[in-house]
Amino acid sequence: ATLGPDPLRADADPQQFIAELGRRRGPIGAVLLDQRVIAGVGNVFRAEALFAAGLHPARAADSLTRVEADRLWAMISAMLADGLRHGRIVTVDPRDVGASDVEGVPDDDRMLVYKRGDLPCRRCGAPIASRQLGGRTIWLCPGCQQG
Repeated sequence: ATLGPDPLRADADPQQFIAELGRRRGPIGAVLLDQRVIAGVGNVFRAEALFAAGLHPARAADSLTRVEADRLWAMISAMLADGLRHGRIVTVDPRDVGASDVEGVPDDDRMLVYKRGDLPCRRCGAPIASRQLGGRTIWLCPGCQQG
């Protein structure tokens, strides 16, 4: 009863998530780990979804625009659904790492930023950085995640 909306459920209300973001002044990267805000997001999905949405993890949750919050919900929903469907987390496009499908993606190539510290960003080439946020390490691209 205390969990936030679960993006894997058909009856999940993204408006509840968006409203909760508007009440949170803390960094979006920390807020996403709060299961009262959104259910099911852990360290991997928060890093990957924030990267895919182009959002810096230190940005205040209440500063996201409606479009950004909608995009973040969509990213998280799609990533969680893909992970469930495939039985593993793969956030890269398999073709970008030389695989024909998700099952063919090598473990070392499954993520866009998570645990890829100092490796080049798959989009812009900047080195992936890591920071402590919300008591956990988060990975991000300083080139792609400025806003």
